[in-house]
Amino acid sequence: TKSSAEDPEAAYRRWLCILSHAPEAFSVNELILEGGNGLAVVEAVLGGKSLNTVNKRARRACNMLKFCGTQGLKCFPLSKNNLVAYIEELRAAKKFAAIRDTLETCNFLVHVMGASTEGNILANPWLKGVVRKATIERPEVNQSRPLTSEEVYCLESLVIGDSLHPIDRYACGVFVFQVYARARVSDIRNVAAMLADIKGRVGYLEVKTVDHKAKRVGGQLGLALLLIAPVQGLREKPWGLAFIEAAKAVHFDFRQGHGGPLLPALTPDQKWTARPVNTRGTAAWVIELLRKGLGREPEGGFTSHGLKATALSWIAKAGYPEEVRSVLGHHSMKGKRSLESYARDLQSAPLRDLEACIKSVANGTFR
Repeated sequence: TKSSAEDPEAAYRRWLCILSHAPEAFSVNELILEGGNGLAVVEAVLGGKSLNTVNKRARRACNMLKFCGTQGLKCFPLSKNNLVAYIEELRAAKKFAAIRDTLETCNFLVHVMGASTEGNILANPWLKGVVRKATIERPEVNQSRPLTSEEVYCLESLVIGDSLHPIDRYACGVFVFQVYARARVSDIRNVAAMLADIKGRVGYLEVKTVDHKAKRVGGQLGLALLLIAPVQGLREKPWGLAFIEAAKAVHFDFRQGHGGPLLPALTPDQKWTARPVNTRGTAAWVIELLRKGLGREPEGGFTSHGLKATALSWIAKAGYPEEVRSVLGHHSMKGKRSLESYARDLQSAPLRDLEACIKSVANGTFR
C-alpha cells in the first residue's frame, strides 16, 4: 500500500477527513454536497498544488486538530484565541519552524480550502510579529555535505565494475547520474523520457521531467526540466556507457526511452514497483554502496540532497561565474525569462564548463 506521501488519492482522502471535522466551516463542503463526489471535488480544489505541499499542509492541520481536541477547543472556524494557544505551545517547545508553518497552513486553509475565520485573524499584528520573530530565531539548517571526489570515483567504479547485484549496480548508476545532472530525488520520481545522446565514448544522458520542484513555473509554459549529465566522469572509462548496460540488465533500455520513476522502489522479493525511492531511502542506499566500495564507514552528514550539491560545489570552488552555476543548478536567473531558464541550448556552454571542471578533478589539476 502507498502512503499519502506517494499516492495523491491517499492525500485527498486525508483532506476529506479534515473537512469532515467541521463541514459548516469550509466552503469546499458546499461543492461536495452539490456534486456528491467528495474525492473528485478535493482533487479539483487542490489542482496544481504539489503533492508535497498538500501533505505538508494536511500534517499541520491534523496537528492543530489534535491540539484543540486535547484542550477541549474547537479548531474550525479558525479563531484568534485557539490559534494563539496553539502557537504559544509551539513557542514554549521552541518549534520555530512549526510556527511559520502554522501561519502558512492557515493561509492554505482559508485561501485554498475555503475555511471560515472569526475576524481577519491572518492580518493580526501579534501573529505576524510572532512569525517574524520565529523566522529569525529558527536554528541553522543542517545542510547535506557534498560527496568527495573519492566517493564519486568509488560510485563510478561500482557502476563500471561487476561486483554488485544488478539492481544495486543500476541504482548506483542513477546516483552518479544525479551527481552529474545536479538532480534532486524529486526530479527523477516521474520522468517522461530518458535519452542517450552518445557517439563513441563521448556524449550525454538526458532526462526530461515535468514533475520537479519548479514545475509550477515550467508547467505554465508547457516546458519540461531537462536533466543532462555528461557520460564521462572521473574514471577513464565513461560511467554513462556502463550505466546503460546496467539498466539493460534490470530491463530498462534507455535507447528506447524510459518513463516513470528513474529509480523505482522495490518489493521485499526484489521486484520493481510503480513508486519512486524516497529521499531517506536514497541516502541509505548511497551510504551502503559507499560502505561496500570504500571498505569503511563514509563520513557522516550526508543526505540525498548531497547528490545535487556535489558537482555544483566543485563548480563554485573552481570559481566559475554565477550565471554558469545558476544554469547548472536549474535556478532562475536575474533578467532572464522563465522560457530561457528552461531552454536546452542555454545549458550547452555551462555543460562544457562542467566537463572541464570534472576533467580537472580527474587529472588532479583541481583538488
